[in-house]
Amino acid sequence: MILLKNICFSYYSELFKLKTKVFENFNAQFDKDKIYTLTAPNGYGKTTLLKIIAGFLVPQKGELRIENSVVDFKNFPYDKISIFYNQERVFYNQLTVKENLYFYGFSNMEGIINGLTYVNLKTEFLYEKFENLSSGNKAKAVLIKNIMENKPIMLLDEPFSYLDPESKESIKRYLTEIKKERCVIIATNNEKEIKEISDETIRMIDVK
Repeated sequence: MILLKNICFSYYSELFKLKTKVFENFNAQFDKDKIYTLTAPNGYGKTTLLKIIAGFLVPQKGELRIENSVVDFKNFPYDKISIFYNQERVFYNQLTVKENLYFYGFSNMEGIINGLTYVNLKTEFLYEKFENLSSGNKAKAVLIKNIMENKPIMLLDEPFSYLDPESKESIKRYLTEIKKERCVIIATNNEKEIKEISDETIRMIDVK
């Protein structure tokens, strides 16, 4: 479903004239019906890799294929990919959770309530302003959006960092349920936390 071939990517600081290499001829393949774990300490390219797959970053060299088609980054297939990362930047602070979901086109209350069930929250949560939520509840709000997007590829960057134990287990059950029809890739510093649901682990420290 996802193929990365000879990917080269570096960050470049114009101010300091510095180049930081992240990937050189990186290769990987991700298929549906699996949950993949990307693990490594911070700074080893986990988030960068997710952003390349999601079309947020463009590699200097190499090829990305999604569903057997070579990706044109100028006409990226965003309709195929859902990504969870840095929840602070996803929703508008001054809007309620419900208003934010409506902004993204999710007005089906049955679907919203189903999402609430997976993150162990009641309907009252929908009427809270995003800016007033704890970090854990902000993460839950954005996870509801990701759940409702129902796209074939789901990318998750540290999705369990701020969640309570009960919500973590609920999200793990959800990911296990949906993987039959999707490709799920999770980036985390805590490999043990999702070991029981992971089908394949890629240690970025070994493949950079």
